[in-house]
Amino acid sequence: MALINCPECGKLVSNQASACPNCGCPIKRVDASTEESPTMSKLSSTDRSAQCAVPKNTHSMTWYVLLKCILVFGIILNVFDAMAYFIGAHYLGLGYEFYEMLPILRSLDVFGGVFCFVMAIFTFIVWYSLRNYKVIGPKLLTIMYIANAVFNAIYMFAFSSIVERERINVISQNWFLYQSYYTDVIAFSNKIEVWTIIQIVVAIIMIIVNYLYFKKRSDQFCF
Repeated sequence: MALINCPECGKLVSNQASACPNCGCPIKRVDASTEESPTMSKLSSTDRSAQCAVPKNTHSMTWYVLLKCILVFGIILNVFDAMAYFIGAHYLGLGYEFYEMLPILRSLDVFGGVFCFVMAIFTFIVWYSLRNYKVIGPKLLTIMYIANAVFNAIYMFAFSSIVERERINVISQNWFLYQSYYTDVIAFSNKIEVWTIIQIVVAIIMIIVNYLYFKKRSDQFCF
C-alpha cells in the first residue's frame, strides 16, 4: 500500500481506497504489482547501458589501442604543423625569401595553419568518440582521413598554380636576384606533389582498413 494525494483536496490517502475519506472524491485504484519504482527503473536502465559499455572480447582490439595512440600523435603533429605554416618554418629556413618572391604564398600558408588547428580539434573529437565507444566514432575517423587528403590535394594544386603563374614575373623582373630561390621553390613544389600522392594513398588504405575493422566490431560502438 502507498499513500497518494487526493486529486480534489490534496490530502494523503491510500492508493487502495475507493474514495477520499476527507472529501469523498473517487480514487482510482493502482495495482501495486504493476508499479515500477524509480530505483528499479534506474537499475534496468543501468543494466542496459552496462551491456553496451562492456566490450565483447570476440575480436582483437590491438589495432583500436594503436589507433588511439596514433590519434594522440596526430593532435600534437597538427598543432606543430599549424605553427609551422604560420611562421613559414616548413620552408626549412627559406620562408622569408619565398614570401618576398611570392607574397601570395603567405595567404596560402595562413589557410594551411588554420586548417591544421581545426584538424587538431577534430582529431581530439575523433579520439574521444572512439575512446568512449561512440557509434559515430568510426565515421568521424573516415571524415578525418578524407579531410586531410582533400586539404593536401588543394594545397598542392594551389602551390603549383602560384609558382607557375608567378614564374614569368620572377624571370622578367628579378631573375638574377631570385634564380637560386626559385629553383628551391620548384624543388619544394615537387616534394609537395610526392607527399600529397603518399597522403592520398595512405588515406585510402586507412579508410578501407578501418571500415573493415570497425564493421566487425560494430556491436562494441553502440553509444
